[in-house]
Amino acid sequence: MNRVPLQQPQSCGPWELKERLGTGGFGNVTRWQNKDTEEQIAIKQCRQELSDRNKERWCLEIQIMKRLDHVNVVAAREVPQGMQKLVATNDLPLLAMEYCQGGDLRKYLNILENCCGMREGSILILLRDISQINGRTMSGSGRICTRSYKEIHSLWKPLGK
Repeated sequence: MNRVPLQQPQSCGPWELKERLGTGGFGNVTRWQNKDTEEQIAIKQCRQELSDRNKERWCLEIQIMKRLDHVNVVAAREVPQGMQKLVATNDLPLLAMEYCQGGDLRKYLNILENCCGMREGSILILLRDISQINGRTMSGSGRICTRSYKEIHSLWKPLGK
């Protein structure tokens, strides 16, 4: 994902828009910072032209993220009050997530030093973390289905980051 600095500041209460983190299959992701607490969150916004099937998948992604609780997965947050009306360009909900400075798993795997493979220790840690995520049960509702795994593993965050 290419980060794009913003030309015009935008705010919602204490939350200030800092940058666009990137664009994906569903829409855009932006980074917001709370001026009072310094907390940072990522807001994922859905594109308007999604098919009905993709709108359903978007809502499912939000449900999964809200139920998932694992140290190696970026956690969902509450969308700040008023932000849905300010940011959303359609009636689909926004997804607020903790901001992970290390980026996503895909970015980590694509950095130059990993192009010919990762160090054994890093691979073992990564595989352990992913296996824990895959086997983790969500708040009383069972295991994560395989189709949902892509969204989850792309939000991996190493311990201590």
